[in-house]
Amino acid sequence: MEITKDLTIPKLFYAQAERFGKGRVAMREKEFGIWRPITWQDYLDNVKAIALGLVRLGLEPGDKVSIIGVNRPEGLFAEMAVLCAGGVGVWLFQESLMEEVRYIIDHSDTKFFFGEGQEEVDKGLSILDACPKLEKIIWDDPKGMRNYTLDSLMSLRDVRELGRELDREQPDFFKELVHRGTGEDTALLFYTSGTTSLPKGVLLTHFNMLSMGKNLMAVDPCEPTDDYVSYLPFAWIGEQMMSISCGLQIGYTLNFPEDPETAQENIREIGPHVMFAPPRMYEQMTRSVQVKYLDASWTKRKAYEIASKVGYRLANMRFKKQHIPWYWNILGWIAYYGVLRKLKDHLGLGCATPIPAGPPWAPTISGSFTPWGST
Repeated sequence: MEITKDLTIPKLFYAQAERFGKGRVAMREKEFGIWRPITWQDYLDNVKAIALGLVRLGLEPGDKVSIIGVNRPEGLFAEMAVLCAGGVGVWLFQESLMEEVRYIIDHSDTKFFFGEGQEEVDKGLSILDACPKLEKIIWDDPKGMRNYTLDSLMSLRDVRELGRELDREQPDFFKELVHRGTGEDTALLFYTSGTTSLPKGVLLTHFNMLSMGKNLMAVDPCEPTDDYVSYLPFAWIGEQMMSISCGLQIGYTLNFPEDPETAQENIREIGPHVMFAPPRMYEQMTRSVQVKYLDASWTKRKAYEIASKVGYRLANMRFKKQHIPWYWNILGWIAYYGVLRKLKDHLGLGCATPIPAGPPWAPTISGSFTPWGST
């Protein structure tokens, strides 16, 4: 779909959900050790119910809705519902201190606050009196919430039920909501880290968000059949670009880890085709490999050293766009299938980069191969 000034994230979401329906998995979440699939139709139904529920609660175009919690489908449902209802999403980092939460909620004029569970709800309740424009705190995880009976609290289940009631009364209302607005409308409000002073709000329009994804995909294209693991905070623009902008335009499957602590293990289980992370994540992977290298046997260390030298040499020639002799391609093929492929698989990156081609006489194993020396 062409990115124009009239296109919005909700319009694109609705079109993709109608296109894929029940036949395509939009996302997966690991719960109790099992990956639970969620189709595009499920995605649409959840967003519709929450969006209409927010409208019934009084959400108006331009109202701010803050969201805090780990990466879960419910968080994405809430964000997309806010955008579909004409609101502006404001994500907070889960580890934000009480004062940071109070400042952002008050500074952004947040009307509704989505908290994942008891911990997030407690943060909202503690700053409720200091934020006069905050009307409702909506929670999802019922653990520890049995004795919370304040009028300012509401469960996500009840919001969905309000939305379903409105949908029964006005079956076409959600579609009308989605097709309002233009790409110049504000979609998300991000806050800076505040290292120089108090955090500053950065407004991004629908056109901003979709253009970022389009430009990234033009340089590094993805396929609708690809898998992506969403484990970085939604309060970070990079994760929003991958999960929302690129995710909607391409239609690849989002995968949510069971817990933040199990993210690396879950990445290995999925074997994503797409990885996007800040440098510190790759540095952490490098450190883990280096530690295991020091503990390995002499034979394994030597095999790793030789394979790494071959890989670095080929990578440097490729980056410099130099001609790569045929025998270096053979060495690269041996190094890859002898050592480096197993290492990539251990890190969960087996599908994330092209597989190098072997020598002319090597049998084709699977997929399309890209020579290490190709540009």
